[in-house]
Amino acid sequence: MRNFVSACLAVTIGLGGSAVFAELTTFNTVTNTYIDEGQTTNVTYGVSVGGTEHFSSGSYRYNDGPGIFSGPTGGSVYHTENVYDPNRTMSSRSGTLKYYQDGTYQTSVSTQNLRVYEERYGNEHYTIKTYNQTGSTRTITVRNVAPTITNFTVNGATVGSVPYLNIYEGQSVSANMTATDPGLYDDLRFVVDVDSASQVTLGTDYDTEYQRQIGGLVGDFTQSGPGYDIFELRGGVYDDDTVTWDNATIDIRVHNLNPIIDFISSSATIEVGDSFSFGASAHDPGDDPLLYRWDLDGDGYYDDLIGTGMTGLFDLGTHQFRLQVTDGDGGYASRGLTLNVVEPPSEAAVPEPSTYAGLLGITCVSLLAYGWRKRRMATP
Repeated sequence: MRNFVSACLAVTIGLGGSAVFAELTTFNTVTNTYIDEGQTTNVTYGVSVGGTEHFSSGSYRYNDGPGIFSGPTGGSVYHTENVYDPNRTMSSRSGTLKYYQDGTYQTSVSTQNLRVYEERYGNEHYTIKTYNQTGSTRTITVRNVAPTITNFTVNGATVGSVPYLNIYEGQSVSANMTATDPGLYDDLRFVVDVDSASQVTLGTDYDTEYQRQIGGLVGDFTQSGPGYDIFELRGGVYDDDTVTWDNATIDIRVHNLNPIIDFISSSATIEVGDSFSFGASAHDPGDDPLLYRWDLDGDGYYDDLIGTGMTGLFDLGTHQFRLQVTDGDGGYASRGLTLNVVEPPSEAAVPEPSTYAGLLGITCVSLLAYGWRKRRMATP
């Protein structure tokens, strides 16, 4: 009877059709599926078989997307575990995932040619099965974290340490900003807001570093009206999703500058009846429109001519011409020149033609009389 049962079992084993084979199980446990950029979450993953089954050969791999696996092996995008120990029924590992950019990530466990056998009756092995599959998918959501401004300077002054800066119209303003962002793959765009009305982009930092820095030109500022104009500046940093504004602001006080006269005609001396041309040119550091006014009669009022110059005839004598250039914002500049108008030089007296004839007649008579007297004196 015993021999008959053994024979039947041998047939059953040989056919391989009577075994109850448990499926392979993968597991993937994530402690926190909602994290911020730069944060970590702990994971435990692996494979197991039940009953009398064991691993024969092959491997499994943990797929963590673009996250950085900083667990026992450290630094790899995925981890592969080889399971060649025939006595093992479970393999597991633990690690830490860290994501540097917001988004949704899928993690899973996959097997590569992982072979499992079942042990029956001591050392008799049979029913080998090979697994190539992916399972135990988990979703990890990484939330964006806005950048943090750590330093903001304008023309070398730290914003927040001084309330305002004084500059003159036409003078440039530069800014420098430093910020941190746990999203290492976020591009950071640095801007300066002017009076909550416009934004000037200083530049974009594409580095994959925690701390970023950009400096650049904000612009040239002009001024209009009496006193000074005020512009409020605030620094900001954009990542891919949000913007962070600096808590502190700084005022730029722009003061007016006087116009600058670049050229005025030189003083001169002319003769009565000659025309004289004079003129001038000027510029304003703040590009303000300029008004040219002249005092030509020396009364102290710039009301004789409006314009850059003229050509005219002037009376005999000395003339003091004064120019005043104004910018409309209280700034002005003055220059002058002197014009001397004189008589033409006097000429030597020249006799008329009739005078020459009279002189010639007198000379001739005198010569004849002289000759007659000479002949008479010679007569005995």
